[in-house]
Amino acid sequence: MKDKEFGYAMKALRMVIRREWHRMTSRRLYLGVCVVLPLLCLFFMATIFGNGQMENIPVGIVDLDNTATSRNISQRISAAPTFRVTKHFTDEANARRALQRKDIYGYLVIPPRFEQKAVTGTGATLTYYYHYALLSVGSELMAAFENTLAPVALSPIVMQAEALGVSGEQIQTFLLPVEASTHPLYNPDMDYSIYL
Repeated sequence: MKDKEFGYAMKALRMVIRREWHRMTSRRLYLGVCVVLPLLCLFFMATIFGNGQMENIPVGIVDLDNTATSRNISQRISAAPTFRVTKHFTDEANARRALQRKDIYGYLVIPPRFEQKAVTGTGATLTYYYHYALLSVGSELMAAFENTLAPVALSPIVMQAEALGVSGEQIQTFLLPVEASTHPLYNPDMDYSIYL
């Protein structure tokens, strides 16, 4: 009895599959929307999030300081896997135009006399811009800029503390008083590819 019911269920399933396949292939639009488009989306997401994060996003650098410190910062940005420095600009206007044309998705501005201000501790600021119309790219760039430039932001404090004779262990305790240990639920490796 159960074998007979199973046979009817399988026959009905085959008929439904055949009917739906006929519908999907009856018009090219249906085939494209039901089969081709989802496969292209999966391929696109797999290439972007292949290693769990976006990589090689084109960015630019506007170095108006041209010192050893600014070259060190440029090397830090170039070494980050999220970034691919495609162009060095001489002024912000050209970088902004490239960002608006989407030749690059972000750029870092190292202002004039940055090294001098960083050494003296008088308001040395780095500015970065990123395209946030694409939310995933914009948020990835923002996080990557912040993580890559965090040691640069702390270096004047470290230099002043070392000049005052504070040991390296003590510097660590007041720079990083609490070590964060994150354990996100359902995605412990922070790997985007599991959502594919």
